[in-house]
Amino acid sequence: MAVDAALVNAANRNMTAAQAATALSLWQTTAKALLDHDNPGLDTVLYDLCHALMICHLWAGGDEKAGLKSYSSGDFSASQNPGQTIWSIQYHQIISDFQTSNVEESTDVARSDSVMGDFKLDQTDDPVFFSSDETTEG
Repeated sequence: MAVDAALVNAANRNMTAAQAATALSLWQTTAKALLDHDNPGLDTVLYDLCHALMICHLWAGGDEKAGLKSYSSGDFSASQNPGQTIWSIQYHQIISDFQTSNVEESTDVARSDSVMGDFKLDQTDDPVFFSSDETTEG
C-alpha cells in the first residue's frame, strides 16, 4: 500500500477530497524525504500513515495559527509549540513509540556496565599508594 489522496483525507478529515489530492501532489516528495530521514524501520502500514500525516502537516504550514504558542477563539483556547500541528504531534508520537518498542524487543543490546565485579562501579584499577616490596626499617 502506498500513500494516496484517500489516506491523506482520512488523516485530515477537514480536507475535501480535492484538497487531499492537491496536498498529495504538492507535498508527497518532501514528506517522503522527511520521513525517510526519521524512519526507524516502520512497517508499511505505519510508514504510509506517517507519510500521510507529514503531508497534512506540510499542507497546514500556511495556517496562520500554526506558528503561535497559544491562541483563543471565543470560549476555546489552546496552546502548542510553534510549528507544531496535530499531524506532526501524531507523526512524532508514532516514530517515538516504534523506537521505544524496538529497543525493548532487541536482544542484541547489552549495557556496557552489565557485568561488573562486586562494588566496582568503574573499570579503572584502584590506585596503589604503598608498594608491598617496601622494606621497613627496624
